[in-house]
Parts: sequence; C-alpha cells; structure tokens
Amino acid sequence: MIRAKTTVEMDIPTLHRALEKSALIGLRRLGAFARTVARRSMRKRKKASKPGAPPRVITGKLKKGIFFAIDKRNLSVAVGPMKIKRVGGKSIASGGRVPRVLEEGGRGSKRKNPRRMQRRVGGGGEVRITKANDDQGKMAIDYKGKRKYVIYGKLRNQEQVQRAEKIQTEIYGPKIFRKGLIKPRPYMKPADKVTRQKLIPGAFAGTFK
Repeated sequence: MIRAKTTVEMDIPTLHRALEKSALIGLRRLGAFARTVARRSMRKRKKASKPGAPPRVITGKLKKGIFFAIDKRNLSVAVGPMKIKRVGGKSIASGGRVPRVLEEGGRGSKRKNPRRMQRRVGGGGEVRITKANDDQGKMAIDYKGKRKYVIYGKLRNQEQVQRAEKIQTEIYGPKIFRKGLIKPRPYMKPADKVTRQKLIPGAFAGTFK
C-alpha cells in the first residue's frame, strides 16, 4: 500500500482579486448588452407607439439617456434611464418621472392654463358671450379652435367675478390641464428578459484567468 500526502498552498488575496476582476468583466458585458437591447427597441417614428410597445424616438433624449453602472462593492450592475421631465418639448410627467411613467404607466403631469386670467372685484373681465354681429363683442378663439365673441366690462361684485370665471372656462378651458392615464410602453423589462435568456449563461465565460 502506498500512502501519499499533498499540501496545496493558496494565495487567497490573489485569488480574490482574480475572481473580482472576472465578475466585473461579466457585469460590464451584462450592462452593455441590456443597454444596447433597450436602445435598439426604440424606433424613430412621427407617431407615438401603441401601448405595450417600446416608446418611439422623438428627441433621442430617452434613448441616449440609458446607461449602466457597476457597483464594485456589492458586485452588481444597474441598467436604466436618467430622469427626464419632457419628451418632444412637452411635459408628460413631473419630477423627472417620464422614463418610469413610460415603462410602467401612470398619471401624467398637470400644468396651468396660460390663457386663464385672475379676475377680481373692481377689475375688468368677461361680462357675457355675444353674437358675431354685436359691435361691442371682441373675438376670441376658444380651446377647441372655434370663434367666440365676448363683451368685457368692469366687474362690480363677486357674482360678476364668478360669471367671468365661468365664461373663461367655456372659452379657454379649465385653469389646470391634467394629463390622463398613460398606458405602459415598456423598454427596460423586455431588455432585461432578453439579457437573462441570451447572455447570462455565458456572460462570465473566459473571464477568469
């Protein structure tokens, strides 16, 4: 009977650095791949995309704003868009929530009606809506694009102020415009799914040397 004894010495710090380097390479692959998939899913079109499909490219701000970041301490990767307040010059969600609202759906933003004026007792304002052939009437285009003719005068009491507010609502619309419910147009979740299916199994292949 032959007996043998083997002693193996391991350089733990060196091994740890090699494993960490391997993990970072794999995470960069995952982040870059997911970012590319998300960006390529967005197509440049004049019309908005249908609910359930990735959003269209209007200014390119959302598409170019998708990045990935490596957390070296926890050895993880995060992929996603920067905060954006406007798309195509229009604010659809407040507080930079545009990317999340597009991804998950939600309530849009609200904004003040710039055509509405504050009316007070003693000041001027809308008295009544009249006909086109009334010489005292001044033409105004309402929020639906139709012509209206309005007579203005001094508002002497609170009742006249309230009437002026109602006329303004009829002509110019509400004081606050509110966006309705925006349906989801996901682009990150599909990218995550493709990444998990196609790249994760081989993301770390050949990275440990």
